[in-house]
Amino acid sequence: MATVIHKPTFISSMKLVMYMTSFEITGDEFVIPRDSMGPDTLSTSTYKSRILALRGSGCAEVTGYGSKECRAGELFPENNVDYPFPSGSDVRIVSRSDNAAFIGITPYPDKVLATDRIQLSSGDTYTVNQGSLAVVLCDNFTVNGNASTDTYKILACQISDAVVVAASHGQIIKFTAV
Repeated sequence: MATVIHKPTFISSMKLVMYMTSFEITGDEFVIPRDSMGPDTLSTSTYKSRILALRGSGCAEVTGYGSKECRAGELFPENNVDYPFPSGSDVRIVSRSDNAAFIGITPYPDKVLATDRIQLSSGDTYTVNQGSLAVVLCDNFTVNGNASTDTYKILACQISDAVVVAASHGQIIKFTAV
């Protein structure tokens, strides 16, 4: 049984923080107490983050808001609303499948997280604009002309746009701090 918690990635030019967690087996869990979250990167009065299942499935829960069973490509919470996040609250993710992976995206305290979901069909082209973080969830695609064999790819477009061309059905989930 192992849960790998990657160090947070601070993307200062985009005013975003990305956390990634990987689970080895079903039942592994990860809990982040609100009171341990640094005030430099998170608002301690509201929950602004979005949790995205990258691979496998699991249950994501935010104290006081509720929980959701998430499969790859599903977000929790779904919408772009900030939720009350009082002292004593926490964020919990429990793996429901082996080798599950999740990311959490959080805007800087003075920002709000805008989330867009773009459905792709084979042959579709989509440009991820500079200043956005995007997760491509597709079995067969290219990024700026380079083929990808990954089932997901995280694009942090800090310097330039990225052009994604789908060769199969999939989706892009784009995060922007506004």
